[in-house]
Amino acid sequence: MSEEFKKQHLVLSEFVLKILGIILMTLDHIGFFLCSYSTDSPAYQTGYLFRILGRIAFPLFVFMLAEGIRNTHNLKKYLLRLGGLYLSITGFETLMVYAFPNRFFSPDGLDPEPFTDLFFLALTLACLRLKGPKKLLAILPIAFLCISFGCGIYDHFYEDNIILWFPRYLRAGYSLLGLGLALCFFYAPSLVKLIYGQRLVENKIDPDLFLKTSMGRKAINLLSVGLLLAVIVLFWGISYMTPGREISPETDMSLETYALFSGLILAFYNGERGYDSKPFRIFTYLYFPVHIAILFLLFSLA
Repeated sequence: MSEEFKKQHLVLSEFVLKILGIILMTLDHIGFFLCSYSTDSPAYQTGYLFRILGRIAFPLFVFMLAEGIRNTHNLKKYLLRLGGLYLSITGFETLMVYAFPNRFFSPDGLDPEPFTDLFFLALTLACLRLKGPKKLLAILPIAFLCISFGCGIYDHFYEDNIILWFPRYLRAGYSLLGLGLALCFFYAPSLVKLIYGQRLVENKIDPDLFLKTSMGRKAINLLSVGLLLAVIVLFWGISYMTPGREISPETDMSLETYALFSGLILAFYNGERGYDSKPFRIFTYLYFPVHIAILFLLFSLA
């Protein structure tokens, strides 16, 4: 295998994807609070623009989640970190919803947090990593995502009937849309090996080694972007069956279609972790709940 074949030409590491995801996620959440103002106000218009930019963040996080689940050497520890943060965020929201209800926090009004999606998607992919019949355990987190999707559809068509036993803030907001993205990103490397299989055999190239080359990484990125497009187009098409481009209150395709722009970022991912340290990892895990709490306090005082 020539040195030119091995040479890496892609420029965005996982560190860069995380930073971009954090920035875009923050803009999205600022936009959420700004959109609580009148629809004809400058604040609402700015907030809606921020929410559009924020659509790019979720596919980036799902992509990194799929990479993390596929490559981690300690799956249990990985899931425990995500699970601990998920329970902390859910516990805080439950406290605010029932102890301090206001215009931002109510059982049927508070939007689902994407971390719920990430946790149950992580459980799904982790189960799919298991061998043999144990893979069937993936049915459990997938069932949660399906119930979230079904309740969202019900709410969309029967707005006056609130599902009290499964309030919106506890659901997976992206539900089946997120599941589709996660499965596509998770299996993209396997599909690349399948596509290039015969050619690799003829050239006596190890498939796993091929995936670590520039050509292999570009193939994974290109396939991932193509699958991202397919999933978004599928749900965009489904949205035509319902009024206003919304499949449910949690899946508004008039907004989610902008997630396609994340493909422009994923296309340049180089498969490298980049800068990584324990303080940075702690920062990335704590940033989500901390910045939500700060934004809530700021906008509550406004």
